[in-house]
Amino acid sequence: MTRTVPPIHAFRRRLFQLIDEQFEGRYTALARRAGIPISTMQHYVHTAKHLPGGEHMLRLAAALGVTVQYLITGQEGVRPAAAPPAPGGGPRDQTAPRGPATHLSVPVFRCGCPGSCPLTEPVPTVAAAHARAIVPIAMLAHYQDHRYMAVEVRPELRGAAWPVGTQLVLDWDARDPRWEALVLLHDHGRCRLGHVTPTDDRFLFTAQRGSEPDLLSLNARILGTIVAAVTAL
Repeated sequence: MTRTVPPIHAFRRRLFQLIDEQFEGRYTALARRAGIPISTMQHYVHTAKHLPGGEHMLRLAAALGVTVQYLITGQEGVRPAAAPPAPGGGPRDQTAPRGPATHLSVPVFRCGCPGSCPLTEPVPTVAAAHARAIVPIAMLAHYQDHRYMAVEVRPELRGAAWPVGTQLVLDWDARDPRWEALVLLHDHGRCRLGHVTPTDDRFLFTAQRGSEPDLLSLNARILGTIVAAVTAL
């Protein structure tokens, strides 16, 4: 018996391929070009069980330079795209500037390690967030094509002398370990905040500068670099 592949699975494979080809694997960049919320795009590429609706399908096709039919069927003969009509009937400019952005809305996560930790996932689901921080873009080291989220400092998440309740904005795409970088990492079943430095084939960790370093385990994962602190929403 021939097994039918659900349309969303084939659509997702084509979407991943196009994102790899045109956006270096960053679906956040596609979301911005298409004018689709990043949380919605994350749903499409990871968990959606049905194809996007008509408006979003048109936006995706235009942003990727393909036709809607190609996204749905994969037929190479229809891959080149024509610009989709605007709702009013005129041409639509997908790259038209919307004015300079000054603030970024960042989902805030609470980590209560040890135990189940949403921050150990490659990109935590937005549904796990309990609040949002509005952060001035000027506070961020990078902006375009970088994924940001925030983690709230709680008693279980000690390190770097940040007071409990502080929300630290995390750049998920800045993972280079340096003494100068305050990082969030997952090691020994819990998240930790502090400074990391490489040594041979291992990493040293200190919760505060000048303190005695710990040797991280081989399974330690640097999740991202802290780029801004927000003490209140």
